[in-house]
Amino acid sequence: MGRKILFVTTDQQRHDALGCTGGTIARTPVVDTLAANGIVYNRAHNQNTVCMPARSTMITGQYVRTHGVVANGIPLPADAPSVAGYLHETAGYRTALIGKAHFQPGFDVDTHFAPTYDPWDQRMCFVPDGDLLNAIAAGQASVVTDHVERFVERGVQLRSGRVLDADLIVTATGLNMLALGGIDLAVDGRGVEPGERMSYRGMLLSGVPNLAVAFGYTNASWTLKCDLTCAYVCRLLSYMDEHGYVQCTPTNDDPSIAEEPFMDFSSGYVQRAIHLFPKQGSKRPWRLHQNYALDILSLRYSALDDGALRFSRRSSRASAGAPGQAQAALA
Repeated sequence: MGRKILFVTTDQQRHDALGCTGGTIARTPVVDTLAANGIVYNRAHNQNTVCMPARSTMITGQYVRTHGVVANGIPLPADAPSVAGYLHETAGYRTALIGKAHFQPGFDVDTHFAPTYDPWDQRMCFVPDGDLLNAIAAGQASVVTDHVERFVERGVQLRSGRVLDADLIVTATGLNMLALGGIDLAVDGRGVEPGERMSYRGMLLSGVPNLAVAFGYTNASWTLKCDLTCAYVCRLLSYMDEHGYVQCTPTNDDPSIAEEPFMDFSSGYVQRAIHLFPKQGSKRPWRLHQNYALDILSLRYSALDDGALRFSRRSSRASAGAPGQAQAALA
């Protein structure tokens, strides 16, 4: 496989909307940098001013009269050639469609691929190599967006009244999340319910000493946040060793900090169990960011002794189960 290719399209954007083509309406530094280091076609003409015909031309390389998408609402034929398909079939490229393609490849996109929630309100799924879309276009699979009312003899009855005939039903929902992976917590022999505690910087629990939890992003790469968490914990441990501390306990003494759900996520499997998870606070350092840039500032460069962490020294390291020590056991 050769170079990596990223094909980016925008909607209803005139050439003078970009700074690299003389536009002054908006700042477009990223595109301007790409233009300065690449090729700009100053005499290229769009085949159609309407989005679906134009995008169908870009993806197929055909004139509008050839691919037949002369207006919005006309699906691109399932057997139409495409740049992505050519690269996948002839050069071994792994291809993926991200976002709204808006060339309607033979199925009702607005009904079945336009959910009521916005992207990142729930976990986003990508389609590597477009295998799902290819199966739909070939008539081998279909997608139905609705609510399950109940199971019936023929299959599944939907809230709309439609019945989906099925010989086999595989449930892919209904799970319940486990807070901290189902670990039982205890401090000084007393059980600790995570749902009754507040999360410090998204990793430590109020009133629970020497315990850190890695929880990733719901709107970006999961491991980005986990990496920051691990680096922060290492920095905290080094700080404790340097000052002779053996215990660190997050403590919230600010009555103005209100409790909020640990994460704002509308998925059913989250909503069913969110009360079991620690709360986040309305202000720093108890506020949980879903923002990598803010977390870099908060976790990589912030002061460790910020008033919310209580450090203590002991003449000798406490053994497991001694006063003030947290214990954890798998449920």
